[in-house]
Amino acid sequence: MRRSHPAPSVSKAQIARAKEVDILDYLQRNEPKNLRLVGREYRLRDHDSLTISNGLWHWHSRGIGGKNVIDYLTKVRDYDFIEAVLHIINETPAIHASYSASAPRPPPKPFALPPRHRDNERVTAYLHSRGIDKPLIRECIERGILYESVRYHNCVFVGRTARGRAKFAAMRSTVDDFRCDVEGSDKRFGFVLPPDFAKPNHSINSSRLMVFESPIDALSHKALHPHVNGWRLSLGGTALLAMMQFLDTHPEISRIVACTDNDEAGNDAAEKIRDTAEGFGLKYDRALPDSGNDWNEALQIQRNEERFMEDARKDILFLNEPFTYPEAFRIKDGDSVKITYAYDGEVATAKCRFIDETHLYLGNSAYHISELAEKLSKSGSKIEPIIGQKPMIDIVSAEYGEELQDVAIPMTNAALRKLVGGDYELTPLCHANNNVYAMRADGPNGVAICGISDETLTSLHPYNARDCKRDFSPAERLLPEPPEKKPSLLGQLKDAKAEVADKTATKDAADKPKKRDASERG
Repeated sequence: MRRSHPAPSVSKAQIARAKEVDILDYLQRNEPKNLRLVGREYRLRDHDSLTISNGLWHWHSRGIGGKNVIDYLTKVRDYDFIEAVLHIINETPAIHASYSASAPRPPPKPFALPPRHRDNERVTAYLHSRGIDKPLIRECIERGILYESVRYHNCVFVGRTARGRAKFAAMRSTVDDFRCDVEGSDKRFGFVLPPDFAKPNHSINSSRLMVFESPIDALSHKALHPHVNGWRLSLGGTALLAMMQFLDTHPEISRIVACTDNDEAGNDAAEKIRDTAEGFGLKYDRALPDSGNDWNEALQIQRNEERFMEDARKDILFLNEPFTYPEAFRIKDGDSVKITYAYDGEVATAKCRFIDETHLYLGNSAYHISELAEKLSKSGSKIEPIIGQKPMIDIVSAEYGEELQDVAIPMTNAALRKLVGGDYELTPLCHANNNVYAMRADGPNGVAICGISDETLTSLHPYNARDCKRDFSPAERLLPEPPEKKPSLLGQLKDAKAEVADKTATKDAADKPKKRDASERG
């Protein structure tokens, strides 16, 4: 319980004792139900942006943090200083016996970079799938500020001193949302891209510093604006420790550009950057992405728009063994494969989508092609292409008043006309550059949204499909007064598929006597 009235004073010994309490130990004893483990760091349930890692706590949305419990109680829980100290030291002696000023404490683990993998293939493929150019990725690897770890194949972004000594490293998974700083990292030394991305030992001089929340955002800004020269610094969050250290060692900086995210936490950090710039007598600018909340989201939107009208059915590569070429086989984007499971012989089919040259979606799961080959090899399961697949178009469709959902139909205008009921009205949908990337078809039964290229139906990119779902769901928003209810839209889809199957079976049956006659004549 918090004290209703603070004590008049506390001694230096009491303050020192309170500062010795580890923040994680305190929370585990006092707020155990409020803690949850996310990856390798803890978060609070009532403050999701507050994380605890390596003996430090950081409230990202507020841009504040610290390492002792006094700071936590005063800045997060609204205790006054004396009240916080007494609250900490007045707990049961058994809890705090190990925290007495005379008790020895284990030394902090020294910082060390994670072991390097023999190559950087998965890191390169992952960052390229995020829209970052491969030459830029290779530059980072050559400079020693990026590499792939042996364990889990994480991206490791390295922060170095002015003399090149590694003092900080942030890890980012290439397969899921895991991210954390390497234990013992010094947050004063962030990931840095120098002006013009000059080589080591090359004389560089720029007076502009651009500040980002993450290394991927800094790389994305470089990819989006390659001609904007200056230093690019990642804070590793929203705390300004790395920026303050950088300003101390780079007196030539005269302008700071806040490139933090376009959200509450990013805007709060930008205000603190502005205040700091004014305090140092430096010029200040705020830069926001043209679309999305952060620079990588803006980059991916641009890359999707640029690539959308390129080959819509690219080859998806499958390997026999991990990192082994030549490949086992290739299929087209949107085609399916057959999987035979080793443990019970069960056979399943899964649709595949192209991500980039080394990544694919198998059903709803994303894989690196080597990762997939490795899983199949270890399990003994078999994967093979389905021969004779017909081109299919991915669309989102719905009956009026229903939510849009993904379906697939044969890639013909007649199939689309069949789906929406014959008489339909096509309305072009546009992206930021006012180029048509998809059409909306309004028919008597419902609505369908499909990709289009040169007035020909094509695959609707998953990103655009999600965008259509967000903008046009439920379908009743399109027509406030839906027409009289007609036969089910999805029912018609099943009928169309059944009709195609019947015609194919009839044709096959008709072809069999001809083949037998030819055999007899032979």
